[in-house]
Amino acid sequence: MKRARKRALHAPNLFEYPPEIADAGAYVTGFEVHAVDGMIGIVEAATYDHGRSWLIVGTDFWIFGERRLFPAGTVRGVTRDARRLFVGMTKDEIRNAPDYDEQQHRADEHAYLDAVGGYYEPWMPLEFHSLPKREREGTRHWD
Repeated sequence: MKRARKRALHAPNLFEYPPEIADAGAYVTGFEVHAVDGMIGIVEAATYDHGRSWLIVGTDFWIFGERRLFPAGTVRGVTRDARRLFVGMTKDEIRNAPDYDEQQHRADEHAYLDAVGGYYEPWMPLEFHSLPKREREGTRHWD
């Protein structure tokens, strides 16, 4: 039982920045966001709360008038000098992501993040997917 608990504590969390990014202390508001196949927008807002971090990315120049909420766990890299952030998804995968709904997010943050998180789970690192389903789902919820 201790072993499973330890594994769950160190599991990648959909709503946490990867350790190498969190440890860098990179505040990313205003950074360009790049998919694996090009730039998709600018970080308009970001949170840095343990276990519930996310980014709002304005994609106006690319998907007119739209914004996307990205769980922090989708971030794959950041270059502070160039003010760029990288996500491990293609433009098409991002285009198919749910539009950001600020009203729904404000009304029930937990339910909204859980619903949006369901779309982004496939792009989490392999360690996340090797966890039992019960433990994976536990990384999308907080107390």
